[in-house]
Formats: sequence, structure tokens, C-alpha cells
Amino acid sequence: MDKAKFDTLSKLSFEAALEKLEEIVEKMEEGRLPLDSMIEHFEEGSALSEICSSKLEKLERKIEILVKNSKEGLPVWKDFEAEPQKVAKAPSSRSSAGATDSDSALF
Repeated sequence: MDKAKFDTLSKLSFEAALEKLEEIVEKMEEGRLPLDSMIEHFEEGSALSEICSSKLEKLERKIEILVKNSKEGLPVWKDFEAEPQKVAKAPSSRSSAGATDSDSALF
């Protein structure tokens, strides 16, 4: 699926995206679509599933923030900002027993 189509689908509300996904599933379950059409529907359905999941995750985060930041019982809405991903340090391929972290950083 091209980016323009994905961007168009991303603009749908959660309810509209879910309804479109349900329609695609129904068509595919009928088993009457030609193979090419089945693949196109599968791609679109996969994108819609990803979009719906993303929208739900964002809403869950907003709810978590709302609950954590409520003051005196009054809710405070904040948009969720993803935390930066930590990059795991790759294990050193150097097997020298006397090698230190600074030694392995050189190679």
C-alpha cells in the first residue's frame, strides 16, 4: 500500500476505520473475491488494523496521563508524548579477558 493511501486511511476516525475494516473482513470471508482483489483487501485491512490499534493506544495513554495528573479531583488533559527509545548496547565481540569497556569502544 502506498503512503498516500495509508495517510488517507489514517485521517479516518476510529469508528470509521473500524467500520471499514469490518466491511473488508466480511468481503474476504465470503470467499468470492479474485486473488488480486483479496490481496488488496488484505493490505488495506492490515493498515486499518494498525491505524485502529494506534488510535486506541494513544487514547489509553491520554487516560493514564489524565488519571496520574488529576489535581484535587479535577482532571487535567495532556497529550501523550512518547518517551525516547533507549538503544541497547551491543555486546562486545572482543573476547579478550583483559578488555575493558573503553578498549572495546575503540574497535
